[in-house]
Amino acid sequence: MEPLPSLLHVFELITDAFVALDTNWRYTYMNRRAGEIFNRDPASMIGRHIWEEFPEGIGQPFYHAYHRAMESQQAIHLEEYYPPYDRWFENHIYPFPQGLYIFFRDITEKKKDEERIVKSNRLYNFLSQVNQLIVRIPDQGTLFREICQIAVSVGKFRMAWIGLLEETSHRVVPVTFAGEEEDYLSRIVPITTDPVSTGLGPTGTAIREGNYIVCNDVEADPRMAPWKDAALGRGYLSSIALPIRKAGKVMGAFTLYASTKHFFDGAEIQLLREAVEDLSFAMEVFDRETFRKQAELALAASEKRYHTLTEISPVGIFYTDETGYTTYVNRRWCQITGMQPDQALGYGWLSAVHEEDRDALLQGWRDATRLKRTSISEYRFLRPNGDLVWVIGQAIPERNEQNEILGYVGTTTDITDLKEAEEEIRQMNRELQKLSGYLLRVRDVERKRIGQEIHDELGQQLTAIKMDIAWLNKKLPAQETAMRAKIQNTLDLLDSSNRSIRRILAELRPMALDDQDLAEAVTWLGNQFSQNTGIQVDFQQQGTPFELSEQLSNCIFRVYQEALTNITRHAAASQVRTVLSFGELFLGFSVTDDGKGFDREILRSKSSFGILGMRERVRSLGGQFEIDSVPGSGTRITVRVPRNAQGIPDEEFTDI
Repeated sequence: MEPLPSLLHVFELITDAFVALDTNWRYTYMNRRAGEIFNRDPASMIGRHIWEEFPEGIGQPFYHAYHRAMESQQAIHLEEYYPPYDRWFENHIYPFPQGLYIFFRDITEKKKDEERIVKSNRLYNFLSQVNQLIVRIPDQGTLFREICQIAVSVGKFRMAWIGLLEETSHRVVPVTFAGEEEDYLSRIVPITTDPVSTGLGPTGTAIREGNYIVCNDVEADPRMAPWKDAALGRGYLSSIALPIRKAGKVMGAFTLYASTKHFFDGAEIQLLREAVEDLSFAMEVFDRETFRKQAELALAASEKRYHTLTEISPVGIFYTDETGYTTYVNRRWCQITGMQPDQALGYGWLSAVHEEDRDALLQGWRDATRLKRTSISEYRFLRPNGDLVWVIGQAIPERNEQNEILGYVGTTTDITDLKEAEEEIRQMNRELQKLSGYLLRVRDVERKRIGQEIHDELGQQLTAIKMDIAWLNKKLPAQETAMRAKIQNTLDLLDSSNRSIRRILAELRPMALDDQDLAEAVTWLGNQFSQNTGIQVDFQQQGTPFELSEQLSNCIFRVYQEALTNITRHAAASQVRTVLSFGELFLGFSVTDDGKGFDREILRSKSSFGILGMRERVRSLGGQFEIDSVPGSGTRITVRVPRNAQGIPDEEFTDI
């Protein structure tokens, strides 16, 4: 079924891809955006069978969704990853008796951003839990095992293992692992540190060279050749091997595998290096305590290690029983809060929490202990001297071998400097925005003053001169032809000067606003643009007009002026649609062209002062400015300003 002819132009302008299928799965329509995504000519696709054109789509989620929609005649929305294109798509499927209408868009970048945020949060949480783990684990074997478990459960790595070096054989012996191992460590080619084929792999190289080794593409990295098939068969697509040191000497490696390519970038690598450094530090502490204490004092030694680590920790550390009742705080915690240790015990620490945060924090802590889950909170302490301290508090359950909760180990990190820096940045942004608006207003006021002076003085003087010369011309005898010609030339020059003055005044000051309302001025500007460029302008006014301040009218006029200038220079458009909307609380304005559009990344990489000026004009009046563009699909500028926006009054500029 063909779409309504009146809609064809709309389908070609929308930024979403759109196709229509009949009940025999043949294309009845494909818009330009869909053709770009599929790398197909839309016209040539009409009548072709979708599953013959794209057989790789059979069995994919959208394949089943199309069939369900066709059968149930109910709309379906889904987001899916499409492996053949290595892209994510958002699909809106609308059935009708004769087939399907399908809108879809590429959301790959959105998904990648979400994945990056999730990955960063996972790794920060992983590092936090590793630090807390180090505080409470008493032996190396348990520490290794727990760190691998945290890497898989919190860091979401597919597999993690720790191998130690046998000095005599130079072999790397796995001592613990977690995740999807599937006999990988027992069946692969043995790993050594000798500079031969199996010693040139990531783990052997990391131990031999004492530096981390990243393989962000296991399939293509030659260092993984002896283990590639086994790794790919278990879904290992990226890996990192980090050397583990004790007393400055490399003793083994911590190796992790991710199920996506190019997983490890600079931030992730740094966090993992910090985790391994903490691991190395913990092992050194284990050794020192082991040598210093006798076997019968193991429990006392373990407690001392715990307190030593907490007392030297740069973050506050606290410990509670299984009900959430605080039983210990370290020195750094006391420094952060300004409380003494005995004041913090039980629920005494709540008295130092800012009263605005206290109820929510206490309820959150009670919920965490009742549900036996990790607690993470951001709140404020009020010290006895009146200082306000922002902190992040985290607490995780401590469990015994029977998985019973013994208590909670937590950290309190002072983030006051970060909060103050954030507020300072926000304040600077507010001040810069205010300054930008002020400077724009200064420029407009100065333009208005200069334009007024040119109009009142120079314009009047030229007019008077022309009248006097015209009077002289009338008084000359008819036979004075040479003198009359000279005077006529002078009159022509005066007319040209007056036209130049009017042009300069139009650039300095939107004179159309002096004699007309905003809608009329915008219409006049659009007509001038069409006369100069041949580009058709469609203007629409919506809502009931209301009285506007001079600054608001001038702002919309200047934005429109700059938008039309950009269209002339860059868009190669054939049509411009302009809408002025009078709402109950806001004045809306939009300019849409059907030109070639542009990649919005250009705005970040280039100094787009015209767009920046438009945005700052609107923001100076408390409004919102948006620009949307896709290469090949035109550009749309949208402005929304409070109807009572006033900006900076003229009287503040009388001395300019």
